Amino acid sequence: YISMSDGTNQHLFAYDTLNKAWHKEDDLNITHFAYTNDLFALDADGNIVALNPVNATGTAEGDVSWYVEFNDITDKSPSRQLINKFQIRLEVNEGSTCNVKVSVNGGSYVTIKSITAGSKQSYNVPFYPRRADCYRFKIEGTGQATIHSIAIQKSIGSDY
Repeated sequence: YISMSDGTNQHLFAYDTLNKAWHKEDDLNITHFAYTNDLFALDADGNIVALNPVNATGTAEGDVSWYVEFNDITDKSPSRQLINKFQIRLEVNEGSTCNVKVSVNGGSYVTIKSITAGSKQSYNVPFYPRRADCYRFKIEGTGQATIHSIAIQKSIGSDY
């Protein structure tokens, strides 16, 4: 964990050692960390927070809404590209949902596939948009889901 300021607000980040990436956890202003059998933090208001409780008690959270948004997908070619297929392989837990959306040339997102609960399987999401300079994908859902892989099949078109 690390607590950092962007100049205006404080943010608490956690490092995911499996995926080697930092994730924003909260807007806590942590001043001290301590480790005994659990990892504790002291915030600026004097509250003690258990960050990684070993012996936690309480009720489980309900389904959490989430999303992942990818950067623009472009081609270095001066010709316009055409995406033929966007294939995603994900695991969705029972009671969870996912929506796959696409934005073309910075336009509004349009839902191209809605997926409702199931076991781990490959979901093919074919769509045939007009030629464009860039595409952006967003996957959002509620509940637990794991994205295993994403593949994009594209072809290069003419300048027109």
